[in-house]
Amino acid sequence: MSDEGYIVIEDWNDYDKSLISTIGDRYYKAQGIKAYAAGVRRFIPNEVSNCYPHALSLAKILGKIAEKKDSVTVLELGCGSGIFARHLLIAIEELGFSSKVKLIIADFSKTLLEDIKTRKILDGFKNYQLVEMNALEPDKSKTLDGKNFKLENLDLVTMNYLYDALPTKILKPNKNNHLEKLQFRILQEDDEFAIQEINDKLICEDLNLINKLLIDTRWSEYKINGADQIEQEYFEFVKSEPANPLGEVIYNYGALKVTELMLGLINEDGLVYSADMPNRFDSKSSFTLYGNAAAHDINESLILNTFIKKGFEVFFHRDFLLNHYFFTKTKASMLKQEKIISENFVSESKTDIYIDTKQAINAIGSPYSKNLFNLLVKELTQIDTHSCFSKVAQAQDQLNFGKEEEAKKLYLEAQKVDFLNDFNLEARIKALN
Repeated sequence: MSDEGYIVIEDWNDYDKSLISTIGDRYYKAQGIKAYAAGVRRFIPNEVSNCYPHALSLAKILGKIAEKKDSVTVLELGCGSGIFARHLLIAIEELGFSSKVKLIIADFSKTLLEDIKTRKILDGFKNYQLVEMNALEPDKSKTLDGKNFKLENLDLVTMNYLYDALPTKILKPNKNNHLEKLQFRILQEDDEFAIQEINDKLICEDLNLINKLLIDTRWSEYKINGADQIEQEYFEFVKSEPANPLGEVIYNYGALKVTELMLGLINEDGLVYSADMPNRFDSKSSFTLYGNAAAHDINESLILNTFIKKGFEVFFHRDFLLNHYFFTKTKASMLKQEKIISENFVSESKTDIYIDTKQAINAIGSPYSKNLFNLLVKELTQIDTHSCFSKVAQAQDQLNFGKEEEAKKLYLEAQKVDFLNDFNLEARIKALN
């Protein structure tokens, strides 16, 4: 592409160093919990991993770990909105071992952690700690008041939608079977509407920013000797990986490093768990944009093969909505967990059931379908009575049969947990009054 008539916002840069990848970190740090609010256009979708059934499945595994211990320590790395942490704490309470659990809730965005505290998302719970933490530098973790925080002897590490946000290279074998790397150049038309400066304020206010820019691409020789240290560390594993249907090799070196760091922090019987989006290769791009944050594709086979070759034990399961990765240090440790993992993630995915039921409920628009709506709400409450959506659906079900007082009580309950104001409950309650 000729530069004539264009402003170069960012010159040629590797995929992982380019604005496409780095703008997400700036967005999360500045936007905080607003990034997850449905009222914000192009919000970050994380309900699948956040839902109560998903948290309950993990709590059941943790319960097995806790059976033979006086106390267990759990790290949720990349806590997002804090809703998953809340649901996990509720599930642990219901299973009856909350007195044994300490939950460390960590994210690299201090703004987000402070938002969780301000919005009282974890109000009523005492057995947790908010920690500011860069996933690639866990030894530099700090409490919100700036004190050093040491992570060690963990029983469980859970990471939801973290792999896809970690540093990633996009590689491609050329005709000589040498690897090339994807590079971007970001431009904009030089006119009166041109962006003068991409700052954090603009990133948060214009969630269509990336789509307004022109992205030029090229493939350049990938020289491992000049690569970052982490890339060099795992290069032996990625260079033997075959290309995917897009002809690319996704090098999730950040995900590999973070997983290995977490394996170093768990005890001998500990478990590292990651949940993320499956690749379906129905797009010509290696990433998906959610506003100004990019979710990178994940090379499942690279992650699994790397840790198998390194001598760790790996349990992998894919259902319709999520990939589930489980890692332990030894085979003996995995054998202790395998049955309960199978029961909660393989035999039946209650997360899938929850999302399908929710979508079916939302699809009903006719008042004549109230009996079908009632049937679906009954199915929903078999697996979730805690989420805001569940309470709102129950309220609507009561309204369908003229039970306004019962509906109002449910709306008031829902209002207490509608931390992101997703359901405009104040207006619903006012209408009933």
